[in-house]
Amino acid sequence: MVDAHLRLKTINTEDIKNLIIGGQTGIDGIRFVLASSVNGEDLTNASFTWYLQYKNKYGQGESVVLDATVEDNLVKLTWVPDSLATQVPGRLQIQLYATIVEGVGEAAVVTTRWVSEPALIYVQENLSPDPIIQTELSVFDYYLTMYSSFKEAAEAAAAAALASAQAAESSKDNAAQSETNAAQSAAASGDAAIVSQEAEALINAKLLGAFAADPATASAGAVYYNTVQKVLKVYDADSSTWKVAYADASQVGYDNVSSGLESTDLQEAVDELNTKKITRPTSTDKAIPRFSGTSGDIQNSGVTIDDSGNITPTGIFLGGASTANLLDDYEEGSWTPVLSNTYQSFPTEIASSRGKYIKIGNLVVCHFEIEFNTTSVSVVIDDRAIITSLPFVIDLWGLNDGSGRSVIYNTTASGSNAFFDALLGGSASVLLYCIHIDGSPNYASRFLTGYFTYHTLVGE
Repeated sequence: MVDAHLRLKTINTEDIKNLIIGGQTGIDGIRFVLASSVNGEDLTNASFTWYLQYKNKYGQGESVVLDATVEDNLVKLTWVPDSLATQVPGRLQIQLYATIVEGVGEAAVVTTRWVSEPALIYVQENLSPDPIIQTELSVFDYYLTMYSSFKEAAEAAAAAALASAQAAESSKDNAAQSETNAAQSAAASGDAAIVSQEAEALINAKLLGAFAADPATASAGAVYYNTVQKVLKVYDADSSTWKVAYADASQVGYDNVSSGLESTDLQEAVDELNTKKITRPTSTDKAIPRFSGTSGDIQNSGVTIDDSGNITPTGIFLGGASTANLLDDYEEGSWTPVLSNTYQSFPTEIASSRGKYIKIGNLVVCHFEIEFNTTSVSVVIDDRAIITSLPFVIDLWGLNDGSGRSVIYNTTASGSNAFFDALLGGSASVLLYCIHIDGSPNYASRFLTGYFTYHTLVGE
């Protein structure tokens, strides 16, 4: 289990190097450690449900519930990566968030109360069987420790030689012993010099220093720091190439950059986050988000949709941004036509009537059907009637002004039809009058069907 600590809302990914072996399950977990309170939010709230959302480089991923515990005033969230999280090599974006259920019954709503900043980890394949590499000792320090031991041995031998020389100086009373001590001292000094030279040569051959590009030649196992890629590299004599190095507590090795995580991936990810980051907008309940055309950030659009599907503010602009381009109303419905003030032979009694309307902005289109309940009464030119109970008030621009259309009356007798025109008769009625007759139509148990259009007042 590897701990990844958070500072405020930022995940410290230094503690997490790589997820290993694409597609494996049952691998070690990551435990995220948070403070008990961040920006005034109590993260120890037992009502919180914690999630981790992840996406791979192809946009695949999901949100998984985390096991949350509180220990020593710290919140600890445990995630065991599944096969979907590890099956695709490359960068894996992760983010933590907490939700809470507010309200009860049908009024209960799940809201997000806390979200961390996004972070990147990486999935690699065909490397160490350990699923998560935890760096305990850098490669440079490893080699420095190994090769410095030679130098320490040389210094110890030199110190022994100096002690022998001092002993020889103080043993003048025993010349023979002094000569012996001097010979041993000289031999030790010579050995120390040889060891020191070998150690220095080995260190110089293996620890090359810092460069902006790979050195042209090197011996097997040589190490240097690349100042451009910001990584430590080891020379592989078998392939005659430099490879990115990593280390753990038990081994030192290198990563095959051609098949796994490349050394430039981390810097590219940082650059991408800095230049194309997506930030969570200031919370507005039920707001529709939009992307900024300049920064790429998610912003609130100022448009909201409530639980009933109502959009606020109302209206959309089509073809321009002026008032004339604003479509702020659309409605469909039913209405019941009522006949009044009939003239000549137009019947006063009807069996039934019905109608439909469509309102777009302030334009109203009405369709209707009237069934007569009368004996055989012939239709004559200039038969008239007034239709009332319109669905909306008429906006008259002038007397009888509007968009009147003819109404057709069909009988069962072949070739017998009567045609009516529709004129706006005021703010709440339409006048129908017969203008043409084909054959000998009558009203007996017949249907009068038609339509008319008009403008209504703004805001109706």
